[in-house]
Amino acid sequence: MHDGAKLSNGLLDLTRGYAVLPEGQKLFGERAVRGSIAFWVRPEFDIMAVPFAMLFYCMQTDGNLFPDGYDEIGIYVDHGELCAKVAGRQSTMPFVRLRADKFLSRNRWTHIAITWHPDAREFYVDGKLIVRHIAPYDPPRLDSFHAELGRHPSSRRWHAHGIYAHVMLFDDVLSANEIATLAQHKPTPLERGVSPPPNILAEVNWKRIWLGRNAVECRLVNPTGKPLRTYLQLELAMGEPLKRRVVAEAPLTLHPGATMHHMLTYEIATDGAVQVTLLCVDASSGKLLSGRMHRAFIPQLLSNIVRCERTLKLLSQRKPPKDIAKRIASAMQHLSQFRKRFLTPPPFDREEFQRHVAKLRTDFDTLSQAIHRIESDVRIATAVPNAPFVLGWLHGTQKVLLHDAFPGEIERPIRIAAARNGYEPAQLFVFARTRTLRNVKVRLSPLVGGNFTIGREHLSWRVVGYVRTRKPVYKVRHVGLWPDPLFKCDEFEVPAGEHRIVWLTVYVPKSAPAGEYRGTVTVMCSEGMRALPIYLRVWNFTLPDRSSLPTAFGLNSCGHFQANMDVEKYVRNAAAHRVSLGFPGILWKGAKVQRPAFDWSDYDELVLTCALRTKVAKSLGRNDSPSQVNRATRHQRIWNALHLVCETDDGRRATYRITIAKSPQRIRVRLREPRIFCKVRFEWRDIGPATIRISQMQLRSASGETRTFDEFTHPQWWKAVGRDARVDVEGGQLIITVSAPTSEEPYHQWHGAVRSAMWSRADRDWKIDFTEFDAVVEKYYPWAVNLILVP
Repeated sequence: MHDGAKLSNGLLDLTRGYAVLPEGQKLFGERAVRGSIAFWVRPEFDIMAVPFAMLFYCMQTDGNLFPDGYDEIGIYVDHGELCAKVAGRQSTMPFVRLRADKFLSRNRWTHIAITWHPDAREFYVDGKLIVRHIAPYDPPRLDSFHAELGRHPSSRRWHAHGIYAHVMLFDDVLSANEIATLAQHKPTPLERGVSPPPNILAEVNWKRIWLGRNAVECRLVNPTGKPLRTYLQLELAMGEPLKRRVVAEAPLTLHPGATMHHMLTYEIATDGAVQVTLLCVDASSGKLLSGRMHRAFIPQLLSNIVRCERTLKLLSQRKPPKDIAKRIASAMQHLSQFRKRFLTPPPFDREEFQRHVAKLRTDFDTLSQAIHRIESDVRIATAVPNAPFVLGWLHGTQKVLLHDAFPGEIERPIRIAAARNGYEPAQLFVFARTRTLRNVKVRLSPLVGGNFTIGREHLSWRVVGYVRTRKPVYKVRHVGLWPDPLFKCDEFEVPAGEHRIVWLTVYVPKSAPAGEYRGTVTVMCSEGMRALPIYLRVWNFTLPDRSSLPTAFGLNSCGHFQANMDVEKYVRNAAAHRVSLGFPGILWKGAKVQRPAFDWSDYDELVLTCALRTKVAKSLGRNDSPSQVNRATRHQRIWNALHLVCETDDGRRATYRITIAKSPQRIRVRLREPRIFCKVRFEWRDIGPATIRISQMQLRSASGETRTFDEFTHPQWWKAVGRDARVDVEGGQLIITVSAPTSEEPYHQWHGAVRSAMWSRADRDWKIDFTEFDAVVEKYYPWAVNLILVP
C-alpha cells in the first residue's frame, strides 16, 4: 500500500492512496487464459466527472499512459462509462462499456466481478450477470509487471479513491452461484476484540497431479485455546465448464496447541482442466476455517494420440507407394516417442509445468498436421493407381495452401448450385504424381439441361497464383505463399509432387430454366488427359442486377496504384459479382487520371482567412509551479502554429509557417520557387483540443488574377496529424486522404466526419455523383471522403 493507503478495521482504505498487488504472471499466469476478479468497492469520487478511474488494472510491461493497450486486464471508469477489458494482442477494446452511474454511486457499496475463459467473458454487478460476451478472443500475456488496485500501473495516475474489501483474484473461472454468494453480504468493519477465523491449514503439500492416483499432505494447527472438531473436505472440479464433486472427507479433532499431519488421496481419470480444493470446516457450525486451492492442466492429448495411431495403422494397410510408406513409418516412430513424453510426469513447479504443457501442445500440433498431410497424400496416390496425375475439386469458399492437406473430393463429379443471373465458382486441383506436367490446358464443355444449353461464353477458367506475404502487426494464419490472384493463360505447368489450382466460374443466364445441367471439364497435358463431370443445379429464382446488401471491399486507385491497374475493369467486375466497394473507394470516370498536381507557377501568394479556437487542458491556478505554467503556455503556443507543406515530384519541400489568431484574420503567404507541387497539405505538429476554420482561400498573381477555393471546416482536425488535398487543376480531379504517422494506425488517429470538401473551381461545370460505392463508405466509414467528379 502506498501514498496514505491503510488497512482499517478489516477494510482497505484507498481514499488517499493505492495498493500494489503481486506480479501479473503470478496472479493469472504468463498466458491468462482463464481467471476471475471479484471485490467490493465504495467510491469516494465523482463517478461522472473524472476522465479515468482505475478500480483494478493488470497489464504487461509497457509505457502506455492510457487504458487502451494490448495484453491488459482491467475494471475502470472511462468518462462516465463503467468498462471491463480482458484483451490480448488482437484487440484493445473493453468487452463491457456501460453508463457508470447506473451501477456505481459515491459512498455506496457495490460488488463487481468479471470472469473469462477461452470462449466467453462475463461481467457481474452485485452478484447478477450484466454482460456475457460470447466470442473467441486472444488471451492477454502477462509478465513481471505488478497489478494495482486504485491506480493505473504504467501512467501512475487515474486514481480511483475509495474503500475496498474482499478483493479476490483467481486463475480459474468462478461460477455464477459462487459470485452470487460473494455478493450476498456487504462488508462491515470488524469490531474491536473480534479476530478473524483461525488459519488451521499451516502447510499443504500437493503431490504431482498427472495420470493416476494423487495425494495431498497437510499439517493442521489449532491456534485457539479450545478443542476444534473439524473435517477436511477434498473437492475436485474438472471439465468445460467445471463440474465439482467431493472426492474425499476426513473428520478430525484438534486439541489446543496441537499439530496434526494428515494425507488424502484421490484419482483423476480424465483429460482437461483439473482444480483441487482442500477445505477445513468447523464440524459444529459448518463455518469455513481455512482452505487451499491447487489447479493443474491435463492436456487433452491422450485420446488424440490414440486416434492418430489408429489413423496411421489404417493408412499402412492401404499399401501406399514406398515413399509415402516411409513417411508413415517415420510418423509412427515420432508418435511413439511423443506418447512416452506425454506419460512422463511433468515438473511440479507451476511455471515449468505451464511451459511443459505448451511445448507438448505445440509439438503435437506439428505432428498432427504432418499426419493429416500423409492421409491426404495416400488418398491422392490410391485414387487412381499408376496414374501420372489426379484431379480433385473444392468449393470456392475455402483456401488451400501449397503444403496443406487436401480437404476436398478426389476423382468425384463437381457439384455446384446457382441462381439465374448469378456466378458460381469451383476450384479444380491438378495433382502431379512423380513427373512434371507440361503444357497443361483446361477445356470446359457447354452445360446442357433439357432443351437449354449454357454455352462456353458463360464458362471461364483461370489459374490461381500465389503472393508472398510478410508478417503483419496482427495475428494471421499463414505467412508466405498465399493463393490470391487469378491469372488468365492458355497453358501452365505443375511441378512433380505439387498441385495447381484452376478457378472455374459459371455464369447462369437470366433465361436459363431451373433444373439440372451437366457438362465436363477436361485437363490435357504432356502426360495424358483426364476429365471430371460437372453437375450444376439452377434454382428457380433470379438474382437482381443490383445487390441490396452492401459489402466492405476496398479499392485504392490513388498514387502509384492507378498506373498498374485498370480501375474501370475492376469496378465492372465488382458490380457483376454484386460487390460494393468501400474505403478508400476513390474511383475515377471520364478522362485518364493524371498525376495530381498544384500548378501555382502563375501565382505569387496564397491568401487565407482562418481562425483558431483552443482549449488548455489544465487551468492555471495561483499555486501552480513555474514548470506547470511553462508547459501549459508552450502547449498553447504550439497550437497557434499551422504549417503549409508543399512537395514536388523530386522530393523537395517548401514549408510555410502560419500563425493563427483566435479571431478570423487574413493571412498572406508569399510563395517561393518551385511553384508546381504534387502534394499540398496543412500540418499540426501536436495533438490537442482545437477547432480550425479556414475560408476564402485564394491564389493571387502580381497582375491581380485570383483562383478561389470553397470554404471547408472540420471540428475534429485536432485528432488527425494532417490532411492531404490533391487537386489536378487541369483535369479538375480531386483526391482527399487522411495522413497519419507510419507507426500508428489511421483508424486510431482519425475519428471525425468530414462535413464538406475543398475542391478547385475550374472553368467548366462539374457534378458530384454519389454512387452505390460512396453510400457504402458513408455507412461503414463515416470519416472517409469519396467524391467522383464526372465532366
